[in-house]
Amino acid sequence: MCPKHLVHYPRTLGSRGTDFAVQLRYNVRTFKSLRACLGECEKFIRQPQLLYTGNKIERFAWMLPREIWGNWILAAICSEGYEQEYRITTDPDGGDGVIWDPATSIGWRMEHVLIPPHRQRDNRTTEEKIIEAANKKQQKGGTQYAKGKVLVVLDESGTGERWRPTAVARALPANDFTETWVITPDEFVHRSVTYAATRLELMGAQAPIYKVYINSLFTQWRCRQIQ
Repeated sequence: MCPKHLVHYPRTLGSRGTDFAVQLRYNVRTFKSLRACLGECEKFIRQPQLLYTGNKIERFAWMLPREIWGNWILAAICSEGYEQEYRITTDPDGGDGVIWDPATSIGWRMEHVLIPPHRQRDNRTTEEKIIEAANKKQQKGGTQYAKGKVLVVLDESGTGERWRPTAVARALPANDFTETWVITPDEFVHRSVTYAATRLELMGAQAPIYKVYINSLFTQWRCRQIQ
């Protein structure tokens, strides 16, 4: 049930997905493949300001660039080691998109929050910003709003500060999201790109961290668990 070398990551995004077998036949748009979605996302990554200032995309049901990108990162991780990959679709209820497993017709509704570029007078640590961002989303609508969704915190603060995922996972107050993830740009070398994705949940003694390595042409990628 696990990708071959992501041994702590289940094929599914938690156990509370929704059966979208009927809903996804109508009124949604789907990228035909993860590779096609990656190609569409390249311009957002080459010009990262588009991730936090880019307009909603009309032809993809008004999703934000950062929402599509965050969903791609998690779908790529979930699909690692499997022949049939996860799909990225719009949400039939107008949310931040759905990551869908066509093998089971189970999907996970996504919710996104951004940590914007750092401001000089902001004295909060990255860890404090992550916790505050997650709490803000929980408080936005409580249980009814968060239940059954996967929360993605996209950290675009750009401080380069090293933060402690396991400590944040322990300090994060309980919420109603199925899972909480933090996605962070990690490295840009010779036009190739690496992003890190951390699941804020203790798996054993640590919070699991994955890296997604994308080649310079934005046509191939690989995922690896590093913690």
